[in-house]
Amino acid sequence: NLATTVVLAHFFLEHEHFSLNKIIGILIAFGGAALLLLRGETGLAEIIQADWRGYAWTGSIVLGLSGGAVYTRRFLRFADSYDASSVRMFASVIFFFPAIWLLVGMDFSEVRLSGLGALFYTTIFTTFLAFMLHFYITKRFGATSVSQFSYITPVAATVLGAILLDEIITPAMLVGMVMIFSGLALLGWRAKKPSA
Repeated sequence: NLATTVVLAHFFLEHEHFSLNKIIGILIAFGGAALLLLRGETGLAEIIQADWRGYAWTGSIVLGLSGGAVYTRRFLRFADSYDASSVRMFASVIFFFPAIWLLVGMDFSEVRLSGLGALFYTTIFTTFLAFMLHFYITKRFGATSVSQFSYITPVAATVLGAILLDEIITPAMLVGMVMIFSGLALLGWRAKKPSA
């Protein structure tokens, strides 16, 4: 997400252009992602080879998140966070509800009160408030800064997957992740200016 955002920000935002560190970081991070893609490992014992559709969906999500951050920084810097997040939530429902209904179908017969509570919590705290915070950080600090969370998500998912779901971390996955995080570290690294 961060590498993609840096690329888009270079072309569409005035104050977030490439530097040598960013270019090297992007190449290393994309190289690590390419290694994982070419190896096709999933970490799941029952699924040896990954399905290309999973990578396609993931790529489209990353591109959408990066494009959204750049669009927000360029065109919505003075918009209200609550209003923008509300429109984002409403648009998601309008798009995804019919798509899920048509592609998968919905069965409400097994819905329990605990499930409704989980839905409410997820909707308010991990989605709507997260949208508002994401929007605020993008407006205040820039599209590249808001993408820094991409450091944490894969690490947490990999560690929790190995601990809770018995997922396998292969050597190729470790090498790919090290490459990705090395590239991301270069993207976020700024040389200290010498003191006068």
